Amino acid sequence: MGIWILFIILFILKNPFEQLNKNVIKLDTKLNKENVVQNRIINQILDQNDSLIMFQLIKIIQKNQAKYIKESYGEESFQCFTDKDLKSFMSKNILSEIKSDLKLNNEFISLVISTKKLTPDNWLKLIKISRSTYKPTWADNGKISKEGQTNAGQVAERAIANEIVNLVIELRKKSDDELRKMYK
Repeated sequence: MGIWILFIILFILKNPFEQLNKNVIKLDTKLNKENVVQNRIINQILDQNDSLIMFQLIKIIQKNQAKYIKESYGEESFQCFTDKDLKSFMSKNILSEIKSDLKLNNEFISLVISTKKLTPDNWLKLIKISRSTYKPTWADNGKISKEGQTNAGQVAERAIANEIVNLVIELRKKSDDELRKMYK
């Protein structure tokens, strides 16, 4: 999972609409040998265009997680995402809000159209990896830090990832023309 997070962070810092191949070449010249090997392994898992689709979806998931879920770095209620925060998150129906917002997002609609070009194997990989886009719990990490999340925070992060993936699955059933009509 650490390899993915590192590559995703590095990728997000680049313009996500450049050709992935150009990004890999630029990254290869700047990164140490370990990161270059990681990039090559990732590119072997999915072909380049499919990798771009995956990273765009993960970026959308992480953006929504960061928007709605408080970063957790300490045990006090103002320092972490608590059970009370989770209850509020659910009662405010944030997942429906995310879903509604994404249906009006041209970048997201384009991404859904792009997913239709994936091979069946890469589509399944995209679903699996995207649903796994959440921070480990503090218990998983063995320490309280920003690299992890509370149990409640992870529940909310998982819910967001699953809701977005479910929306992609739902919208993929529409024709490309129907999806293009959703552009605003």
